[in-house]
Amino acid sequence: MDIFFGSIPSIASESEVRDAIDAAFRRTDFNLYQPVRFHFRLFKTKAGHSRGIGILTLPTERLGAMFLRVVSSLVVRGTYVSMRQSNQPIDPSILRLVTGPDTSPAPETLESRRQRESTAQLLEEEVKVAKVQFGWERRDNRLSIEWEHSSSSAHLAVLPDAQQLEVTIAVDEGLVSNLGSVFGVLDIEWDASAEAKINIPYSHIQYLSTHASPDDNNAPVIIISCYLVPNYYHIFQNSLLGMRPVTSRRSALKLNDSKGRPHHEIAAFCTTIRLVCTSSSAASHFRQLLVDAGLRIHVSTDIYRIVHDPVWTKTELSRITAWRKTLPFFYAYLVESLIHSLAVDPRELWMLKEDIEALISTARQRARGREYAAIVLREFEQEAKELFGVNDGESSLLECFRTVVHRHSTPWSNDLLTRRDDEGIFLCLHVFVTPTQIHYRGPIPERSNRVIRSFPSEYHHHFVRVSFVEEGEYRIHHSGDYDFRRWVHERFGSFLKNELPLAGRPFRFLAYSQSALKGHSVWFMRPFKLPDGAVVDVPYILRQIGKFDDALMRCPARYAARVSQAFTTTDPTTVEVKTLRTIPDIGATDPVTGTKYNFTDGVGTMSPDFARLIHHNKESRRRPGLRLYHNIFPRALQIRFQGSKGVISVDHELDGQTVCLRPSMIKFTGVASSRIEIAKVFEQPGKFYLNRPLIMLLEGLGVPYATFKKYQEDALATVQHSTDSIQEAALFLAHLGLGGAFRVSSILLSLWRRNIRLPESDFFDTAMAYARNDAMREMKYKSRIPIPNAWNLVGVADVHRELKEGDIFVCIREENKPPKYLSGRVVVSRSPCIHPGDIQIANAIGKPRPGSAFDIEPLENTLVFSTNGMRPLPSYLGGGDLDGDEYSVIPLDEHPGFNFTPANPSPYTPAVLKTLPRACTQADVADFVMDYIVSDNLGMLSITWRIIADLHNIYHPDCLRLADLHSKAVDFPKSGNSVPQMDIPRRPNILPDWHAPETMTYLDESRYYKSQKAIGKLFRAIGLIGSAAHRTTRPSRAERRERATPFELTDSHAALIPPHNTIKPIALAIGRHTPQVKHAEALRATFLYYQAQLQALCSVHNILPGRGSMLSEEEVFVGTIIANTSQPRKREDEISKVRDAATLLVKHVRESLFVEDPASEMLDSEKVLSHLAGLYWGWKRCDAGQDVFGAKSFGWILLGVCLEYLDDIDKVNLEAARMRMEELAV
Repeated sequence: MDIFFGSIPSIASESEVRDAIDAAFRRTDFNLYQPVRFHFRLFKTKAGHSRGIGILTLPTERLGAMFLRVVSSLVVRGTYVSMRQSNQPIDPSILRLVTGPDTSPAPETLESRRQRESTAQLLEEEVKVAKVQFGWERRDNRLSIEWEHSSSSAHLAVLPDAQQLEVTIAVDEGLVSNLGSVFGVLDIEWDASAEAKINIPYSHIQYLSTHASPDDNNAPVIIISCYLVPNYYHIFQNSLLGMRPVTSRRSALKLNDSKGRPHHEIAAFCTTIRLVCTSSSAASHFRQLLVDAGLRIHVSTDIYRIVHDPVWTKTELSRITAWRKTLPFFYAYLVESLIHSLAVDPRELWMLKEDIEALISTARQRARGREYAAIVLREFEQEAKELFGVNDGESSLLECFRTVVHRHSTPWSNDLLTRRDDEGIFLCLHVFVTPTQIHYRGPIPERSNRVIRSFPSEYHHHFVRVSFVEEGEYRIHHSGDYDFRRWVHERFGSFLKNELPLAGRPFRFLAYSQSALKGHSVWFMRPFKLPDGAVVDVPYILRQIGKFDDALMRCPARYAARVSQAFTTTDPTTVEVKTLRTIPDIGATDPVTGTKYNFTDGVGTMSPDFARLIHHNKESRRRPGLRLYHNIFPRALQIRFQGSKGVISVDHELDGQTVCLRPSMIKFTGVASSRIEIAKVFEQPGKFYLNRPLIMLLEGLGVPYATFKKYQEDALATVQHSTDSIQEAALFLAHLGLGGAFRVSSILLSLWRRNIRLPESDFFDTAMAYARNDAMREMKYKSRIPIPNAWNLVGVADVHRELKEGDIFVCIREENKPPKYLSGRVVVSRSPCIHPGDIQIANAIGKPRPGSAFDIEPLENTLVFSTNGMRPLPSYLGGGDLDGDEYSVIPLDEHPGFNFTPANPSPYTPAVLKTLPRACTQADVADFVMDYIVSDNLGMLSITWRIIADLHNIYHPDCLRLADLHSKAVDFPKSGNSVPQMDIPRRPNILPDWHAPETMTYLDESRYYKSQKAIGKLFRAIGLIGSAAHRTTRPSRAERRERATPFELTDSHAALIPPHNTIKPIALAIGRHTPQVKHAEALRATFLYYQAQLQALCSVHNILPGRGSMLSEEEVFVGTIIANTSQPRKREDEISKVRDAATLLVKHVRESLFVEDPASEMLDSEKVLSHLAGLYWGWKRCDAGQDVFGAKSFGWILLGVCLEYLDDIDKVNLEAARMRMEELAV
């Protein structure tokens, strides 16, 4: 059968459509036992450009009908492709291809190839190359040759084991002696050789093309277009001295082109490689190499015309540099971002110069002008990327820029853009330094820290967050293929120890937070002058943080860890500590070993009044004027205060605004302040989920597989029934923590309680599908299985010492539920756990006796540990303490299947500090940062432990050794002592199937075996349909250019609102009130702001490569990223950032939607009800089915605010009724 495809994006290649079809056939719905043979052809114009249509040929009518039935939608490059049975006769020659003898490589080809031939034989097969060219793909689909190097001994090879292509260039003899100094060897006459290598990972490749080039006398050429820049290496060898080859990683080739231009001048900008080959059979040879390597990627034969008109010349770049220097730094940063994101080339940017200067001039006259300019230029950056390869007559780049400027010409509401000083949000500039490039991101709204907040907002852009990452912004991992340590110091060392030039301004390394260091991220700053003449630079800020004792200053890692307290992301408060006390720690000494233990390590106390004031302050900032009708407040806070850190819990014996700190909390002498910073508020009990290390330990301790299987099956059933009702959907999302930024669960429960039916919505259905995908993927690849009636709780100490040794106290208080006291045996653990003794069983005392300290103050939603005995229980659990660690509790009376016999805990001795014989300097801290990047092997230790435990058991000597090393690696950021790579036990050559990457279509049984441990069985029990292609449903540029916002007061628009789009309780409350023009204008301004910020969020946090690729609105709405990736850690990081950014954005927008004067208690006043009518009308407009990016999620924000107003009206009415009843009674 032939199936006609339409609406294919013009920028999509034939191979991309093939990949999407192949992914669809791999769905479990087909139940196919062998790969489907099919043929797809993309129809093109004479110029070689896509016509947006194509034909899929399948071998049978039955398979074609099944495909149309099962594959209801196919997404390519963010667009739904239309499909229908073709009415044209099938091409007999194509039909023979899909029904005749199969000559294509089967999925097992790679396995059999490895068995038949060694890797060395494959490496010997190569394609001879005469010229290596780097080009820039222009908007007219021609390739501009920017750099060219001719060589008589260059070649291209396919490396299947390394999953990459490799271009090797022999370095001329005249350069070899100079390269000797590069590699650190003597510059003498010898028989030396050097090679330059360009390594192109398969995942970097956008498309491949081979053809005879009319521009090169019909010589065969191979074009490798990449999403990301390749990796560069130089290999140096001296055969006379018998040296082993020395491999060095570089930021670019250390070669010049035929004009003498160094490659490093264009390396960061040109990602397309063009190879001119020497043999006429080169193209077919290359294709055969790909087949032999098992790389199933389409190779086009389209002719790609070239031009020798370089745009990334030194002259063009120098002109931009000179102009950039005339701009204020913030705007220069935005301009630099356009270049380094490859949205425009230098010639195009120069064309936009006058318009950009006009934008900057306008911005400097507007309120919050920097944010305005950033939004306009970021939106233009995204649209400029979409113009590449578009040949449908759309407007020029200049017109595109002016359209974006015009779109934001209406001033936003000043109320929306005016943030309160105490809100703790600032616009963060974030730079990513890769091996070759520098990426400019932001400004992005983020939670601030103490140092940032100490300066007015006009100085915030002097601070830049800098992350050191791989190409594609992936995490840097240790490599044994080259001198990794030397490369880290060469690439990043000059920036950390000297300066990092950004937009022509020098920035210097300042500090980091502990959480940011784990992501290889630090703060840089450039000096600035305050109005009083004081110059703020790195030494100035470090002096302002506090005073550090001499012993601390001799350990760079520990000193930097203390400084990091000031850079921890916190929320400010306006509540002052009136009474500050220092109280002693509670400790004990083991009489046998002499080891000293601290039962209150990191935890102090506060008065109930202080906790209540903090809560009221936080809630009033969340929603100004909100009336608090209850006396609920958190019993524990994680804080930063002066030079102290840790947790403070409520002590009912304290009064006033009192805080008590212990010596274990005071890390240095900080600058005097009376206000506490809040790092985390522990209001609600955390949901508990199993994970792979915990399951592996529990299974090794005796918990049967059937227990884990039961809870996974229950979780899968919950996923399947998540859309049965509004209540089921709400509980499903709440339990998984999805949709939290938009308060989706709360909105659904509010609708459910009022018996309101949710209008049908494709947007919500898609979002729920993404949520289910997220839950299934987390279960399959991380064994993240929810356990009901089990919790994660912050640990605190029993300051009144009522608990016996081994006892704990837990009072769970969930919203709108009575308190629940845990009683009996409880499984207690802390993540990460890796030693058999990291999981223990404690005795929960249940409901406290009347008159006891716990009866007076039950410390709700905390885990209270005993302070009696010889050793504190938290120290058993992975060496935990009480400075913010959270612990999981599983009550065995409700979950008896988790019962086991605990193992002896690890001693977890304190880490030995790495010190210097002198006080450390900023250069020493920079050295430690680089050492951390080189030796950051915590993840490797954890994975290796799981792999060895799967093959053997948790008591295997290597596993116990890894548990000890893991503890040292956890302490590395504060001790400075790393775990040497050579100390880590080697993992087996064959790995368990659960470790296979999610991008692997067929399990390679030569590398992976079927694990018989619980996590292997749980892994195989979930058949997850791959989610390769998805993207935003955002309209095309032409549609966006013509569109209106959803907020226009016209009869034609009102007629578009469907009859069912009504919420009766809100309509009844509004009564006769109708929306006014001012409401539409305010909503339009707010929506434009929201839409621009949402688009930037979708673009910045996208993990798929390629110009214009971005997250969908539904992904941000539900808080996930559905794309598969070989780097799941990267996806996890971006999901976390998406949720944080969306939370801040929605919070900001929500606050602008409440009435200006919320202090009025008469919520049925004309002003408030008229305002509610405008919000309700806005929701109806958003829900009316318009295809406007951002409108659907914005509608959910409006709906949530409407329902909150409705709740307030109900409360006021109830209060008024109560008062009337009291008057009648009198």
